[in-house]
Amino acid sequence: MALVGTNIDRYELEEVPEKEAKAFAKEINAIYQLVSAKNGTGIDELFENIGKQFLDIILSQEDEKYKEVEDNDSYDSYKRYLKRKKNKCILF
Repeated sequence: MALVGTNIDRYELEEVPEKEAKAFAKEINAIYQLVSAKNGTGIDELFENIGKQFLDIILSQEDEKYKEVEDNDSYDSYKRYLKRKKNKCILF
């Protein structure tokens, strides 16, 4: 999830103080990013951060599946999982 402040090139339009917006984003565990569609500021970083967050969520869900390794079959599956985990990527 991301909380995005737009029109950062127009500071005079600010309606919510940045400190308050950052605190709210932290409270809801969201990415906080300021962007400007007009000049492109922050857009690439926003998508990179969303991609990283998405990947972290996917990997943490997969980690939960393999927390307890007790028999050889599970261990082999876990090794295959670790190999796949190193090759994860997201394309936008």
